[in-house]
Amino acid sequence: MAKSVLRNAAIQVTVAGTAYNLSDHCSSVTLEDTSEEVDFTSFGSSNYREFGQGMHDASISADFFNDYVTGSVDSCLNACYTSSTAFTVDVWPNTTTTSSTNPKFTLAAARSYQYNPVAGAVGDANTVSGVVFKNAGTAGLTRATA
Repeated sequence: MAKSVLRNAAIQVTVAGTAYNLSDHCSSVTLEDTSEEVDFTSFGSSNYREFGQGMHDASISADFFNDYVTGSVDSCLNACYTSSTAFTVDVWPNTTTTSSTNPKFTLAAARSYQYNPVAGAVGDANTVSGVVFKNAGTAGLTRATA
């Protein structure tokens, strides 16, 4: 089984028809797809609880080095935060070429509920940490290999 190191992951955010490839400003990305545990344990069970999957939730979290140039981090994240409609976030483990060994993960309907346009201390990099794109639709996080 091949192991990999994230060296060239890609993240693209599409807001109101404008695609922003933020890969060269992203230092960390995490995809999370979770579901609630629903307890189905009934009388007569054999000493073990029975659980099923309930409602799902999906999110993509990322850290960025900020950039105020038009078409870069600030303009993208500001558009995400102020947008009245959902937007799309795509993530690949290695560049933007989708394949069976480099799947594309998509949050087709995402929203952003917070944006910190300036962060850091004297001498620090101006970063935007903990940016969370939350699921805003019923599709959740999808995986494509073609």
